[in-house]
Amino acid sequence: MAGVEIERWVVSGDGASWRQCHASTIVQSADSGVITAAWFAGDKEGALNNAIWVTRGTLGGVWDPPKVILRGHERSWWNPVLAYAPDGALWLFAKNGPKISRWKTWFRVSQDGGQTWSTERELVQGDDRGGRGPVKNPPIITKSGLWVAPNSVESGGENPIWNCRFDLSSDGGRHWRLTEVPLDHAALQGAGIIQPTLWRSRNGLVAICRSSEGHAYRTTSDDDGEHWSPAKAIRLAQNNSGFCAAGLDEVGSKVALAHNPGSNPWGPRCPLIVSTSDDDGVTWQSRVTIEDGKRPPLLPTGVMMPHLQVSTDASEGYEPGDAGIATSGINEYSYPTMIVSVDGSLLVSYTWQRRAIVVARVPRSVLGV
Repeated sequence: MAGVEIERWVVSGDGASWRQCHASTIVQSADSGVITAAWFAGDKEGALNNAIWVTRGTLGGVWDPPKVILRGHERSWWNPVLAYAPDGALWLFAKNGPKISRWKTWFRVSQDGGQTWSTERELVQGDDRGGRGPVKNPPIITKSGLWVAPNSVESGGENPIWNCRFDLSSDGGRHWRLTEVPLDHAALQGAGIIQPTLWRSRNGLVAICRSSEGHAYRTTSDDDGEHWSPAKAIRLAQNNSGFCAAGLDEVGSKVALAHNPGSNPWGPRCPLIVSTSDDDGVTWQSRVTIEDGKRPPLLPTGVMMPHLQVSTDASEGYEPGDAGIATSGINEYSYPTMIVSVDGSLLVSYTWQRRAIVVARVPRSVLGV
């Protein structure tokens, strides 16, 4: 992993419109190669002035000034997810709510690759029990046309309970139904598992889940997401921060994962690395460091580096709660979304100290698979 320099670019502008930004998502047009990125930004997680922002551009090229795509409803905005549908429409899902346990999911659709958008609508009308559709990572569309969205739910209070599930749509996103991932909570020390990341294998669908236990959990489905195996711990260190996987072959078992490698729950979110597995996520090997905080990312022409808007005595750390995580952003490089680019490389968007969204290009040649 040492000695490899990954190309990284700030794509979120100068950050003058917010104090903190987080939870990016990206897609790339197969026709034009244009990347669309989205994230939430405002004063902090859970703030009423949080909004969902979007930009479009190419690495090393010009990026549109970020613009607000979802705002208001007297609630905070969180966790956008971008995904292309089979008909070429670009969907934007996002969470809205006063607390994580009371999220609703809203969506907008673009027919021109993110330049213009439909009117915003609730994904499942009136459902405010934690949000529907994808919770952080993009959905998979099976050969039969079924949309399988990685989902999870978090209860609030002093003793939260986390569970992973998947939201299925067989009619192109118009209607959704949930399938649960079995989990033995009695065997856990913490809240449980959330925010699964999903890929296809020759044997069906595979997902690994963020957890409160210091290591990731794995679950599989052999019937297109209708039923899932009980989630079991795997030997992949997990620091209770979001991660994202991308399959490296359509019919095989090779997969890459962008993640923070620590095993201390709510521990450091640095470095950010890519690991790979050739056995469908049972075992993993670290391959390359995307971000270690030692070298600033590149800036598009005319863009200034965003300021880290914290007090001089602020320290690194994460204080979780139903109203969001409180953090200074110091030394945080986290919450990646990863996709396979049209040129075969991996594109990874992530939070850079809560003051910028960065996109990195990872050549397939450095992965050793």
